[in-house]
Parts: sequence; C-alpha cells; structure tokens
Amino acid sequence: FAKATEGTTYVDATYPVNRAGAEGMGIRFGAYHFGRPEGTSAATLTGSAIAQADHLVDVAQPQPGELPPVLDLEVTGGLGTDGLAQWAQAFLDEVKARTGVSGFVYSSPNFWKANLANTGNFALAGYRLWVAHWTSKSRPQVPAQNWNGVGWRFWQWTNCVSVPGIRHCADGDRMNGPDPSAVAIEPYPSGLPLLSIPPTIVG
Repeated sequence: FAKATEGTTYVDATYPVNRAGAEGMGIRFGAYHFGRPEGTSAATLTGSAIAQADHLVDVAQPQPGELPPVLDLEVTGGLGTDGLAQWAQAFLDEVKARTGVSGFVYSSPNFWKANLANTGNFALAGYRLWVAHWTSKSRPQVPAQNWNGVGWRFWQWTNCVSVPGIRHCADGDRMNGPDPSAVAIEPYPSGLPLLSIPPTIVG
C-alpha cells in the first residue's frame, strides 16, 4: 500500500512511481488516503467525506488485480465519536459506490477505542481491517471485538524494518492469509447490463 492522497487537494508525487515500480516487479499494489475529517453538521460531514473519497478514486483509479483502497484514519479533525463514525462511513460508502469495491480501514486499536467507541459497525458493513499495532508479540490487538469476529486482514507490526532497495526505515506488514490475490479487486463486469426484475410503470 502506498499513500496516494490526503484531504481534498494533496496528491503524493511518488504515488505513480511507486505504483509503476511495484506492479512492474509483480507486487500487488494498493492506494491509501490519509483522512482529514471535518464538518459541523450531517451535511458538511458527509460532503467532506465524499469530496475526499472522490479525490482518492480520481487519483488512484483502482484497477482489477490491485489491492482495495484504504482509509487511513489517524486524526479526528475535532469530531466527536458519532461525527467521526458518520464521516468515515460516508467516505467508505462513496468509494464503494464509485468502484464497487469494499475498502479497508487502517487504524490503531487505541485510536479506534478512544475515538470510535470501539464500534463493530464497519466490520458488519463488510469493511476489512488493516490494523496498526507496533509490537514484537506474535499477534496484534484488534479493536471492535476482534473486528466483530472477522479479525485483521493486514497488520502493520512495525514502522521501521530494513527492506533491500529502500534507503531508510520502512513499515513492516503481514497479511492474514496465504496470498494477496485473495483480497485483490475482482474484474469489473463487462457487457450490457441485465435487468433482474421486470420494470414497472408508475404515475
């Protein structure tokens, strides 16, 4: 995963280089957005979230075979628990509406418990967890009652690991599963749309 966007205007200049380089080496690749929640009402919260989700999708342009988009949630923007949950839900729902893909949430257990009341609603909605818990233990702490029993899919276990070809510290991550292809974006539907039920006439 590489940073693509932040807020409504910032684009990481290294994103296209990282994407091309990783995929050129046959590495599964995905984009994340550093969320900047804001708003003072239901309308402005939702508007902010949708604008940032659209920014991510427009820049990252997720493609089949890549990893799903990620919302990196580390700051509250001064929002309370309910407002932050509404903002994050609107962001993820907009990404799904634009791409058909259920994205990931990146968060630490402490942040989730302190600022989102340890809610399991995101797990129930089908959004998977990339948990940030830096530890030498064999397993991470997982918020929301083990993400409502689903558990973590990716685990960032350190922010400083040595990787050949990278000059400084890199984040270290593990996947809970045998192969990243299991979570890759599936091919988009092709051909003409088909009605599943007959149309009705009203009025």
